[in-house]
Formats: sequence, C-alpha cells, structure tokens
Amino acid sequence: MEEGSIVNISSMSADQARENWAAYCAAKSGLNSLTRAATADLAPEIRVNAVAPGFVKTPARGRKTRKRLRVPSDDR
Repeated sequence: MEEGSIVNISSMSADQARENWAAYCAAKSGLNSLTRAATADLAPEIRVNAVAPGFVKTPARGRKTRKRLRVPSDDR
C-alpha cells in the first residue's frame, strides 16, 4: 500500500450541544469517530487526522453569535 494522509475538517460543535444544530453536531461527531476508526484501519501507511477550526465568519453566523463569543465586529 502507498503512503498518504487524509485530513477531515471537523468542528468544535462535534463536542458541544447547540440549539437547532442537532444534525450538524451529529455529523461532525460522526466524522470524528470515522477519523479515529480510519486511523486504526489505515495506520501506519496512511495518516488520518481531523482539524477543528475556531470561529470562522460565515453567513450562518450572525451578530448575536459574534457578540456571545466576544469576536470583534466588522464595524470598527
């Protein structure tokens, strides 16, 4: 087998309960489990990791979220 790596993009929401985000949180939690299982199955030839970025400004995030997380506003 050839060597390589797989990087999955997870989220901090994988380990947090968030109102109205059940499907998203479940999907990211499942991705973390898949990452761990794939790591066991594919090692040592293929590395499998997941990264969970911090706050990222997206259309799904509103002003209330930025304020709650104490992220600076764009209106400085």
